[in-house]
Amino acid sequence: MRPMYEKEEDRAKERAVFSALAKKLNCVCITTPKLSRIDRLICTKKGTLSAIVELKTRTNAHDKYPTYMLSAAKYKEMLALANALKVPALLLVKYTDKTRMVHLRDEYQFGLGGRVDRGDALDMEQCIYIPIEDFKDLDIGVSDGY
Repeated sequence: MRPMYEKEEDRAKERAVFSALAKKLNCVCITTPKLSRIDRLICTKKGTLSAIVELKTRTNAHDKYPTYMLSAAKYKEMLALANALKVPALLLVKYTDKTRMVHLRDEYQFGLGGRVDRGDALDMEQCIYIPIEDFKDLDIGVSDGY
């Protein structure tokens, strides 16, 4: 089994982002179980499912790279779930300078990618590359420090 890199501090920051998102969109963000394909289900106040969401946090500004890299396995799982539930699959990225969102589509470039700083060979895998211009700013009032 792979090591878990997520810490309680990460989960607290995630809760802050989703709390701000719920307030901004006047919705309910339902937490999914640990190790789920997604982080939250987004529902209306009346309980209708409206989207599935994954949140990623980055330690760089939103415009540092021309694309955003995401695990192809995560991407495929999210699209399959969204298609089964007939709702959009959304990716939120909390950068150091802003929070941005993209509605995942079927048209991204694939390639090998990942991280090497943890010394975990399984961190390198097939990824998709989402153009940064596909993302929209999501002014939810969550600062860099959360």
